[in-house]
Amino acid sequence: MSWKNTLVLTLALVAASLPAQTPPLEDSPAAAHKCPGCNLAGSDLSRRNFAGANFEGADLTRANLSESDFSGALLAGANLAGADLRETNLSGADLRGAYLRDAYAVGARFSGAIFENTTLPGGQLCSSACESLLSEP
Repeated sequence: MSWKNTLVLTLALVAASLPAQTPPLEDSPAAAHKCPGCNLAGSDLSRRNFAGANFEGADLTRANLSESDFSGALLAGANLAGADLRETNLSGADLRGAYLRDAYAVGARFSGAIFENTTLPGGQLCSSACESLLSEP
């Protein structure tokens, strides 16, 4: 076998032994704006546009959502415990039954968001007039 054939065979074997790569976010279900029930715990979804997306019942525990746009998104029943929501736009988002305990929400916008049995970052259960509880001191 020539050295060229040996090199090609070696490269092919090395490539075949490498683990499959995670597809880029643009190719993931979240990018299609339909990700109900997805497990995105610990994911970095910062600085992205998810306006109107469906994350109903999704696990976003400890996810970095900072500076993202979730305006009008469906986040009902989503677990956002410990999520980074700094400067995140959640205006008009449906947060019914969402769990935001220990989420870091400094600078997040909740104008017009829908709250019903929503657990806020401080642990309070809230169903109405929740924006005032989320505003910075």
